[in-house]
Amino acid sequence: QMELGQNMALYCGVVKVYKANAAIASNAVSTHHMTREGFVALYETIFGFSLPNTAAQALKTAEDTRDAVMHGKPATDRRLRNAIARILEYAQAINKQLHGAHQLRPFGDLRGFSGRAKKLPKSTTRFMLKGMGFTIA
Repeated sequence: QMELGQNMALYCGVVKVYKANAAIASNAVSTHHMTREGFVALYETIFGFSLPNTAAQALKTAEDTRDAVMHGKPATDRRLRNAIARILEYAQAINKQLHGAHQLRPFGDLRGFSGRAKKLPKSTTRFMLKGMGFTIA
């Protein structure tokens, strides 16, 4: 769910801030091979600022637990609950930052997030997304 929220943040950013064609933006975000460092770089490119420090710290703690579980290492219930709590803190920090700057809450209700503004043509959107670092098929 956290990764879905991260993808939504990038998608919402390019559609709302840059008026990208929604279909092209959705395809670009969903097919892009996303790494942890790649997400941070795209976030900074799209929004013009870094992840909040509180979010980055919370995410690091949760990622360590996620990696342990995915690689078959034991994790106590306490560690799992702590990771879930850190992810919720992460989501709140991202929502707060993006709502303050762009009236976006990627970890929340997205109805009507982009407004009625005219969007860019598909060809221009592809060109723009390539320039931002997305891989476009």
